[in-house]
Amino acid sequence: MASKKFGLVVAVVAITAASTPYILAEADPTVVVSSKAQWATNLTFAESVDKADAAVVGEVVGLDVKLFTEEIAGVDGNGDEYARTDRVPMREIEIRILEKLADDVGLDPGTVTVYDRSVWGETGTSDGHKAVYMNVYAFDYNLGDKGIFLIEDDGRLYVSGFAGYYPIVPGKTTIATELDKVVGNDPIGLAEARDAVAPRAQG
Repeated sequence: MASKKFGLVVAVVAITAASTPYILAEADPTVVVSSKAQWATNLTFAESVDKADAAVVGEVVGLDVKLFTEEIAGVDGNGDEYARTDRVPMREIEIRILEKLADDVGLDPGTVTVYDRSVWGETGTSDGHKAVYMNVYAFDYNLGDKGIFLIEDDGRLYVSGFAGYYPIVPGKTTIATELDKVVGNDPIGLAEARDAVAPRAQG
C-alpha cells in the first residue's frame, strides 16, 4: 500500500500526512485511534544501517498476517490514562538471506522471519471490539521481491516496508525507501551502499 500514501522509528521528524496513520474501524461505532509516526529523514544510508540491529540483502519467500496480543497504554482525549489488551495484526515476512550487511542479532544464515507493524485492511480487536487496522504506511510486499532490509530487534524482529526496506529493482543501479521518495532524499547507488556498510559487515 505504499501508493496510499512504522518500523525503524529513529528520531523526532514527523511527516504532516502522518497525523492519523492508524484507523481502527468497527461496524458501529467507528473507532479512530490517532498516532504520529516519526523518522529521521536526514540520516545517511550508513547511519541508518548503523542504527539497525541487522541489515540483510534478501528475497521475500513467504508472506502471511499474524495476530499478536499487545498491551496498549496511553492517554485519552480527556487526559485520563488507560491500558488495555488488543489483538493486533502484523504482516509476517519470511526473508531468504542472500547477504548479511550487519548482524548484531545472530541471524541464522538461511531465512529470517520479520514483522511489519503497518497493515492495511487487516482485522484484529481494539478495546474488546472487532476492528480493522488501516495504516497509511502499509507496504505491499510481493513474493520474489529482493532488497535491503533494515531489521529492528524489539522482542520480535521488525522491519518497516515504508522506512526500512530498499527494493532492488532489476535494471536499476540505485535504491530508495518509500520514505526517501516522500521527503525528497536522493536514491543511493547499490555500489555506494555496499561500500558504506563494508566496515560493519566485515567486523
